[in-house]
Amino acid sequence: MLHGIPRIYWTFRYIWSAIHVSLVAIFAMWLTLYLVNDGRGEQLFDDWWIWAQDIHYQLANLIPFPWS
Repeated sequence: MLHGIPRIYWTFRYIWSAIHVSLVAIFAMWLTLYLVNDGRGEQLFDDWWIWAQDIHYQLANLIPFPWS
């Protein structure tokens, strides 16, 4: 017992932490390879940027400024 907590808890916690870190690392590598392959990441970013600029333009034109 460590601080009144059974050893099985710490064993499970360390094993789960190792599994979780491994899964996150595998997912990060998969996502990186997916985005780099065939320029998919660049295309997704470009599509998002065009969408964000369109929203920005629409919101900017909703409010008339007195000096316009």
